[in-house]
Amino acid sequence: MTAAATALPRAILSTDADIKRFLLGGNATITVLNTETGERRTIKVSCKRDKVDDGWAIKSPFFVNVMTGSCNEEHFTYTGLVPSNAAKTGDKFYAYSPKRGGARSEKAGQGSTAFKWLWSLIHGRNSNGSARTPSDNHVAAYSNLEIWHEGRCGCCGRKLTVPESIDRGIGPVCWDRLGAMGAR
Repeated sequence: MTAAATALPRAILSTDADIKRFLLGGNATITVLNTETGERRTIKVSCKRDKVDDGWAIKSPFFVNVMTGSCNEEHFTYTGLVPSNAAKTGDKFYAYSPKRGGARSEKAGQGSTAFKWLWSLIHGRNSNGSARTPSDNHVAAYSNLEIWHEGRCGCCGRKLTVPESIDRGIGPVCWDRLGAMGAR
């Protein structure tokens, strides 16, 4: 079987809401790509949670890890966290907190900076937390920015096969659970 035949269907997440929802699914991996320079950062955002009847109960903050080696399964370095309250609906902004003492490598530091910028951007904030000009989609202002998901559900990690699920990065069952929790 060729690599193309086994590849997962990837898609670009193009709105602030889609990116935030995907990142807070609890099992998300994204690649942030600058199309002008070709520079990219792969970032995992995960949390511990328990399954409950109508969705999930989040049991920890969201841990942010940046790919720092050549293996896209194992070579990730912890760089910081987002409080678990960020998954609750509402307008309050919960800032990304970089790891105390800084990153252990330049690549991890760059990835941490990239995530802080993206996290602030999708919440309508500058990196320092101040409000940006009101907009429904701050990501769209950057024509050279692409946010790719890896073809797996950002919540449960299953392979995505339904076209609309591929577009949003969340499978149909998890999408229904998010709706039941008021998170979509």
